[in-house]
Amino acid sequence: MPVSLSFHGAAGTVTGSCFLLESDRARVLIDCGMFEGSKTLKQLNYEPFPFDARRIDAMVLTHAHIDHSGLIPKLMLAGFGRRIYATLATIDLLGCMLPDSGHIQESESDTKRTIRMHQLRSKIQIRQPSVSTGEMQFGKNMCSFVRYLFFLRSFPAANLFAP
Repeated sequence: MPVSLSFHGAAGTVTGSCFLLESDRARVLIDCGMFEGSKTLKQLNYEPFPFDARRIDAMVLTHAHIDHSGLIPKLMLAGFGRRIYATLATIDLLGCMLPDSGHIQESESDTKRTIRMHQLRSKIQIRQPSVSTGEMQFGKNMCSFVRYLFFLRSFPAANLFAP
C-alpha cells in the first residue's frame, strides 16, 4: 500500500501549514493554515485548494496558530464535512483565534476598498476576505477532543499505515 505526503503550504515559507497524508485507505489533512506576510503569500489564501476537500477523511490540527488553522472554515466551504481532531487546549483556542482571524481579514478588505475608492482609475481588483468572521465561528463546531498522548490512535484513519 503506497503512502504519500504532499505539501500544500509551509514549504519554502513558514506560513500556511497544510499537508495531505494519503494511502489506499484514507486521506488525512494535517493543518490548514493561512499564509501570512508578503502580498504574494497572502494571495495564496484566495486560491482554490490544490486538492478536493470533499475527499478528505479526517483532519488533524497540530495547534491553533492561524498559520496552522486559519483556513479551516474555507476548507469546510469547499466541501470538507468530516471531523477535525485536536487537543482540548487547541479546540478552546480556536474559539478565539478563528473569529479574530476572520475579523482581521474583513478589516484588511475594508481598508483596501476605502483606499481604492479614492483612486478613480485603479485597475486593481479588491478581493473579499477569503473567510468572514461568521464563517470562522462555525469552524470550531467540527472539532473532536483527542487526548494528546493518544492523538494518532484516536481518529478513524489511524490505521492509515496498517497492513
